[in-house]
Amino acid sequence: GTGTLPIEAALIACETAPSLLRLNRGKLGEMKDISDQDLKQAFSCARWHDADLRRFRSVVEDAINRDNRPQRGGRIPLVRFLASDRDPGALGVARKSAENAGVLPLIKFQVGDCSDISADPEAVGQIIQEGSAFPVNLPEQLNFFSNPPWDKRIGEAADAWNDLGSTIKKNAQLYPKGGTVWLLSGNPEVTRELRMRAARRVPIQAGGCDLRWLKYDVFPAKPKPEPTSSSSAAAAAAAA
Repeated sequence: GTGTLPIEAALIACETAPSLLRLNRGKLGEMKDISDQDLKQAFSCARWHDADLRRFRSVVEDAINRDNRPQRGGRIPLVRFLASDRDPGALGVARKSAENAGVLPLIKFQVGDCSDISADPEAVGQIIQEGSAFPVNLPEQLNFFSNPPWDKRIGEAADAWNDLGSTIKKNAQLYPKGGTVWLLSGNPEVTRELRMRAARRVPIQAGGCDLRWLKYDVFPAKPKPEPTSSSSAAAAAAAA
């Protein structure tokens, strides 16, 4: 599961269809090089007794043509994903998984705690610019996804959630349109330490645990009011 969120996001950005990586271990060639046996090994539905392999081949061929991963020579989408973890070993595994999935150029991995993340518009814009030969506009909104520790998985998680809340608000408020945040949690008690109100809750089950995907909307910082002429005159009079 290490690196799942950024890798899946990068595959979506490249329009890589689900399960397409199972076909020839992700090293796709022309459709004519893919046999019916290859399809049956990659997709269980192709093994159904009433499967229409001719029609299914056309579906797979369309998916292959849409696949825009860099390793296939596709046009790299103008989107980058910043992924971090405190454990260098976990990042090494995630980086290898991204390479195997063919999306490594789209993900910037860095070692560090979430409280040390710098995701302001200029920093993120620079990361996007590194992969483009053309000037790019600075992003207007921060999109943040995380599976933070909660005490059924890692003890003493309250401080981590508190720091995460501060980091999210600090970075998202720098964007003209604020930020959209999705966090996975299995413990409402520790989630409260985020000190943010969820806009949406999506219940799921994983590993025998009842979990929630929690969505938070962070609004941009309010612009400081311009000083009025009367206040400027009062300030000048006070200085005199």
